[in-house]
Amino acid sequence: LLGVAGIGAAFAIKKELESGKISGTIRYYGCPAEENYNAKGWMVVNGLFDDVDIGLTWHPMSYNANWGFSTNAINDVLFKFHGISAHASGDPYNGRSALDAVELMNVGVNYLREHMIPDARIHYIITHGGGAPNVVPAFAESYYFIRAPERHMVEELYQRVIKVAKGAAMMTETELEIDFLSGTYNTHENSVIGNVIGQNMREIGAVSYTDQELEFANKIRESLPTDAFEKTARLLTEELKARKDELAKKPILEENFPTVGSGLVLHGSTDVSDVSWVVPLAQFSTATQVNGSPGHSWQNVATGRMSIGHKGMIFAAKILATTAFDFMISQELVDEARLEFTETHKERKYESPFPDDHKPPYRKLKKDILQYTE
Repeated sequence: LLGVAGIGAAFAIKKELESGKISGTIRYYGCPAEENYNAKGWMVVNGLFDDVDIGLTWHPMSYNANWGFSTNAINDVLFKFHGISAHASGDPYNGRSALDAVELMNVGVNYLREHMIPDARIHYIITHGGGAPNVVPAFAESYYFIRAPERHMVEELYQRVIKVAKGAAMMTETELEIDFLSGTYNTHENSVIGNVIGQNMREIGAVSYTDQELEFANKIRESLPTDAFEKTARLLTEELKARKDELAKKPILEENFPTVGSGLVLHGSTDVSDVSWVVPLAQFSTATQVNGSPGHSWQNVATGRMSIGHKGMIFAAKILATTAFDFMISQELVDEARLEFTETHKERKYESPFPDDHKPPYRKLKKDILQYTE
């Protein structure tokens, strides 16, 4: 849905360019690995946005609205410990357990939680812990996400996590290897662009649904918790919150809301954020999902692959195209968006989140692609 709406908008603008009604350049960027390896960050570093005036994007959600919220910055990192294998019963004293190091690191990080800001998040899994209980593991690995509302907060917290990892390695006499996968920034939404998005959303008008689609949506709703709407309600304006009970009952939120989430930080992360630090950018959502359905869920897949999702996708393409058109015919709008962007970033400038010797993880991406195509 994401990609097709974007390419649909690009083709619509292309026709206007070819007709001579407008002039300029429309550029469509698709990117892989947007949530694991920060593809857009690499695009930023390599100058793909240096000559871009305005950035537009969208995301399938359960409501139609321009976004005013930010998102968490993040580092995602593998911590690998290398020890010495030994028979766990016969001669454990000759071993140095990499799994012990992983577990001690996790304990240390859990104690760290008391001493970090409440809005930060650290979550992890153990991706490798050994092969058999009677063998001291020579290798173990944990996978960490480190998040906070601002990029500099992530950097500071990340250094503290590294100290914990080094301490675990010292305690277990193992070797620590840090595999930095990616880092992303927090998002800055441009209100000038967002206002144009909202205006076009209203002018195009709300999407209508058939009785069959509403019946399907209601069946999906039966699989959701009764308080499923609460997460969405947090983002609404005070005026809309007064209608919370009414809105919660709707299987699909077909109306077009004003900007949602202004001043709030969503706990998730996106590499769209990096682009928002180098280009005036705004994003919005359209209803491709049942009201209240959680992210990355089977419920979203169910509606995304049928007419409910397709209607939201086409609606998004229209909003992207009309907004691009408005900026391509108005240098004044472009200048206003750039002025706000400059003011927003006057104190902190974009610096690559990647270490100096870091390279795109092509081999990891290839492995993932092969895995998915199985």
